Amino acid sequence: MDQAEALILDAAIEVLAVGGMPSLTHSEVDARAGVAEGSTAERYPTRDDLLGAVLHRILDRETAVWARLTPAPGESTIDGFADRMGRLIHTLAGPERSVTKARHAVFAQLGSVPGLRAELDSSSSRVTEWLGPLLVELGSRRPEADLDRLLVFIDGLLAAQVDAPAAEGPPAPAIAGLLHGLIDRQLL
Repeated sequence: MDQAEALILDAAIEVLAVGGMPSLTHSEVDARAGVAEGSTAERYPTRDDLLGAVLHRILDRETAVWARLTPAPGESTIDGFADRMGRLIHTLAGPERSVTKARHAVFAQLGSVPGLRAELDSSSSRVTEWLGPLLVELGSRRPEADLDRLLVFIDGLLAAQVDAPAAEGPPAPAIAGLLHGLIDRQLL
């Protein structure tokens, strides 16, 4: 991805974060990016083209956060893992809040825009490749099912942090509680 493309897509993320899906127009993205009128439409002729590229950029930025915070195999305990996931939520609800808000706006369009689901599935498989082995290391005997529950839980905690950060406590203890509940009962 070249710098101009990253500038346009990051501007589109900001547009979505502030105004939601109705605000995502080529001209609004051009204005937010500070580029010549028509620059976004030249790269992404249709709104669906733009939306697909924005989803790809959102997922790349989220994946970069996950990669920085995901522990390597061999260095994880449930509490250590939960602490890292708590920092992930803190980052995605804080410095990367726009990415999270934009993702929620785009996810609402998954059923109506062809191609978005395939992009999301590809990104999800990368997260599964990272986290599945870590859950096995933590003691999970059903890593796929446990990962599904964990990701839904993290997304719920993340939505709560984005909507009302002061109202929610630190997420790490809640994540540790979920993981202990999922994994410890498998050991019985």
